[in-house]
This record gives sequence, C-alpha cells and structure tokens, in this order.
Amino acid sequence: MRKATRSTLPKARSKGLVIKRLADEVLVYDLETNQAHCLNMAAALVWERCDGRKTAREIARLLEAEGEETFTEEMVWLALNQLARFSLLKERIELPVHAATLSRRELGKRLGMVGVASLPFILSIVAPVAASAATCGVPGSPCLTNARCCSGICMGGVCVCLDKDVPCANDAQCCSNRCGSALNKCLP
Repeated sequence: MRKATRSTLPKARSKGLVIKRLADEVLVYDLETNQAHCLNMAAALVWERCDGRKTAREIARLLEAEGEETFTEEMVWLALNQLARFSLLKERIELPVHAATLSRRELGKRLGMVGVASLPFILSIVAPVAASAATCGVPGSPCLTNARCCSGICMGGVCVCLDKDVPCANDAQCCSNRCGSALNKCLP
C-alpha cells in the first residue's frame, strides 16, 4: 500500500473566507478572489472533513459510517477536484488520473443513480467590486459622466438635480422627483 503524502491528504482552507452554513448548503465568500461559492450538502460534507489527516478513501468511509447514504471514494474525489479548482483547499492535491476528468454526469451513470442531486456540486460566481455594484449617484455625489448620476446630470464633477420651474425631461432630473408632464418643468 502506498503511503499517503501531504498532496493526497486534503486540508480545507479557512483563512480569508467568510462561511455561512444553511440548512442544506454552505455558502463561502472568498475575500481574496471576491468569489462566492455555494457548496451543496455532499460537497460541504467532504470539505468539512478535509483536516489534512485523512485520505479520500478515509473520508468516504467516515461519511458512510456517519450515516450518509452511499458515499463512494469517487464521490469524494469529485468533490475534492471541485474544491481544489475553486481554491477551497489549503494546498493543491494530487488527483488520481481517473478522478481528474471525472464528471458528475459520468459518475451518476456509473453509480446507477436516478438523480445527480446527491453528488457533490459547487456553484461559483465572481462578486462585483463595490464600484461596479454601486447604484447611481444622488445629488452631491462625485461623477465623471451623466450616466453615473440618478438625475442623469453631472455638472462640474458633481451629480445635480433641477429645482422647481426648471425645464425637465423626466422625474429623475427633478430634486422633487416630479416633472410636470404638461409643462415639462420640475414641480415643487
């Protein structure tokens, strides 16, 4: 039997992560990459047992002993491959050749499962940086273009709105948020 090395003993990363456990999934926000990950229960179960002292086979046996239905070593490798891809493990792990190309669909067929919902799965998105996620600027906010202002008016590098009785094209341009349709002037 081959001796387990550090590269085959996965350890979950915790530094730089915000972790929120929900009823049937775990949400992980990576502060370093601004990525948000949603681990389904199967992926979360594997990740939570990655302590740097157990092999994939030992994790599978542990999960089965804990009462998780059928949890094979292949399922653990599928989860580890995804965890490694999203940098949720402390170190890169050495995947066996058969595990490096293993897909959920292929594993579902091989195990004869009707649904693949019980297989490990991680959904990941890149969170927008604060400047990209910001809404339009209110009057007094700094701006470079009209598009950055809620009113659509940027003057001298500051978002502005129009006072009453000033001609307007829409409600957003008026400080009162009321552009009279008949007069096309800002209302009080």
